[in-house]
Amino acid sequence: MTTPDIALITADDQPATLLGCYGITDAETPHIDRMSAKGLRFAWPFSTNGMCSPGRASLFTGLMPSQHGIHTWLGHLRSSAGI
Repeated sequence: MTTPDIALITADDQPATLLGCYGITDAETPHIDRMSAKGLRFAWPFSTNGMCSPGRASLFTGLMPSQHGIHTWLGHLRSSAGI
């Protein structure tokens, strides 16, 4: 028995409507389209939150935003820290 190869691709502000494998013709995404053709493509994906920070925190912790406490984008913390 072989173990599957898994590639997790995350992107900010990347709706399915901007990928060729979902039918868009205005943008060229040949590498993702090729991966989609040879692998798995989700028709009804789910996200814990529409903002990137809570979604990533959920991915890293396995918890929902109501459990890990991050509910919005954390970029404002960089500004206040002088980064």
